[in-house]
Amino acid sequence: MLTQALQAIRYFAANPRYTVLYQFGSSSAVCSQVFRQPRARYALLAGELKQDPRFGHQLSHNFSATVHETFTLNEDHGFIYALVRLGKPKLIVETGVFDGVFSACFLQGLHVNATQDGVEGSLISIDLPAYEPIAASTNRMLRTNLPKGREPGWVIPDYLRPRWQLHLGDSRELLPRIGHQAGDIDLFFHDSLHTYAHMMFEYQTVWPLLKPGALLLSHDFHWNRAFRDFSREHRQRDLVAHGFGIVRKT
Repeated sequence: MLTQALQAIRYFAANPRYTVLYQFGSSSAVCSQVFRQPRARYALLAGELKQDPRFGHQLSHNFSATVHETFTLNEDHGFIYALVRLGKPKLIVETGVFDGVFSACFLQGLHVNATQDGVEGSLISIDLPAYEPIAASTNRMLRTNLPKGREPGWVIPDYLRPRWQLHLGDSRELLPRIGHQAGDIDLFFHDSLHTYAHMMFEYQTVWPLLKPGALLLSHDFHWNRAFRDFSREHRQRDLVAHGFGIVRKT
């Protein structure tokens, strides 16, 4: 506990802005700034995710049946879904899947974009499976490894899987190749190993592959200074909403 308290104090001293925004940053304000849409539009979309008759129900069922946990949609899920619904990306690339809840939110947004707006999109995911706890990643989660016999993304509903490609392995090896093969990326999401070196590697690798106006989204950005240093190096405006850091490529 003392070590964690000292780490928190050091981080606040070095990153007071990020610390405050992590606690109080508004998801609706970030979406409004990124897409120049009223906050009411964000609220409508976040509610759309919760009101879907299949999505939340199937996730809840999968969690209950597999790990005997209760699942409830929260603000983070609505934020990811709203980004997809507002941005209409054709290609999303993410690193880090684990159970697949965030992946499912991306896929649900793509699904609704296609069925309601006629905009097709797909998700490419890279994950080093956490069959055992992974340091600087899943070891800091409540459940530190995948359920026995399950693969990454096991919670994703079947109706969303046709838009999804999963590649198993280390993103240091896979991301450069898969990123170049995929073509222009509209949204990149980092949620894999949260060390400075690894996060900076992923940001720097994917940056040239992002289309102008594309989004670089990072979860748990506050674990170190990689996101701050990257955005400063590339002279990009960085926005923060709770555990997410986001940059729109200009």
